[in-house]
Order: sequence, then structure tokens, then C-alpha cells
Amino acid sequence: MRSLHQPWALHTFQTAVAENRSIRTVLAQLGSTVSGTNYLCVHRLVAQHGLDTSHWLGQGYLRNTHHSWSRSIPLERILVESSTYEDRFRLKKRLLSASLLRDACAVCGITEWQGRKLVLELDHVNGVGDDHRIANLRLLCPNCHSQTSTYCGRNRRLGRRRVGDQLRCAEGGT
Repeated sequence: MRSLHQPWALHTFQTAVAENRSIRTVLAQLGSTVSGTNYLCVHRLVAQHGLDTSHWLGQGYLRNTHHSWSRSIPLERILVESSTYEDRFRLKKRLLSASLLRDACAVCGITEWQGRKLVLELDHVNGVGDDHRIANLRLLCPNCHSQTSTYCGRNRRLGRRRVGDQLRCAEGGT
């Protein structure tokens, strides 16, 4: 990669601006490093030469669109014990869209509070955050969730006991 400070022919720069939909792709086509300084240089050169950028889509133009290159991980690979899948928000959305969980609190059954749709929280029944087996997952309202023994990591200290000034594992290690 080369920096933008090295000159190109004006025609090459004009072609890159006309053929691309973003500054990043302009820089990539020109073989330049994608960095903040080069973004500023592209802006300056576009203004200096009065080039048309109305076809540029702007920052984040692929946000909230389906990408063919980002395939979804099959639920069968996610809904396992010791799962490596970490995006709980997406997991909750996928479980609801696949009708594997009901969009209501599993304890009290409410779906709205004070006339507004309630945001339900994904709870791991056994308190193990990477145990995504469907039998271990449920949706709870914030009130019911706050009453569980595993809410906000309350179970993190289970299996540990205080010995003097040190915190030691129940098995005897440190």
C-alpha cells in the first residue's frame, strides 16, 4: 500500500471516484492505505477538482442489510452446552423468529408493562452463560429475572469460599 501523498494522474483519481461508492473503495482501487489522513486527502482532492460524489452511499451504507458473505450459524451448532456463540441479543431474536421461545415472561407470562411492549431478557436457568441448550434458556421480564439466583452473575461466587484474606476455590486451589 502507498500513502495518498504520492501523486497519481488526475484521470486515475477521477476514474476511481466515478467508479466507486465510498471513499474506502476509492482508496482500495488506488492502492492506498485506508486511514483517516487519506480520507481527508480524498475529500480535499474531490473538492479541489469539483468531482461528482452524488453516487456515494455514505458511511455505514451496508448497515442493516443482508450480506451474502455472512452466513448464519445453524441453531443446531449454537444450542449446545459450552457454546462459543456470544451474541445473546441475536440469539434471542433467532429463537423468537424460529418460535423456539415464546415472546412472554416464562414465569409470570406478561408481554407488556404499562401499555408498552416489554423488553424480555434471555436467562440461562442453570446460570452457566455458555450453556445454550434450549432447555436451559428462557425469556424473563426484568422483574422476574432480578429475583433469580443467577441474575447479574450472583452465581459467580458459587463453589468458592473465603479463607482468611484470600479467596479460594472449594476444591482447594486458589
